Amino acid sequence: MKKILRAVALAALLTPGVASAGGFNIYEMSSRATALGGAFTATADDASAVFYNPAGMGFLPEGWQISLNVSPIRPSNGFTHATGPTTIAYPGDASSTTQGTWFFPTGAYATWRQGKWSAGMGFFTPFG
Repeated sequence: MKKILRAVALAALLTPGVASAGGFNIYEMSSRATALGGAFTATADDASAVFYNPAGMGFLPEGWQISLNVSPIRPSNGFTHATGPTTIAYPGDASSTTQGTWFFPTGAYATWRQGKWSAGMGFFTPFG
């Protein structure tokens, strides 16, 4: 019985998982964190700590802190199909581009600290 259980466990561990495309993460949840290139988790000294490092709220100044941000983004991309003696026949156009669409990732954070007590609330859209 143990051999069967081990075989089933080994088969489950070796079975590949499914990988699906999921777009891209937009990590602009604070203007200061974006300016620091995302190296903000250890600093987290404003209300956006709610997103980056909630434990950092314990080190914020006493009282209320509020942070709001909007990052307008219009991504676009395109491709040109390579042609040559080794390429596979490609039906249709040899190049294509995407339609540019505006996205507005938004972040709104509020924190409160009094003595050793702190609380925070945030709203953010990390995928636009």
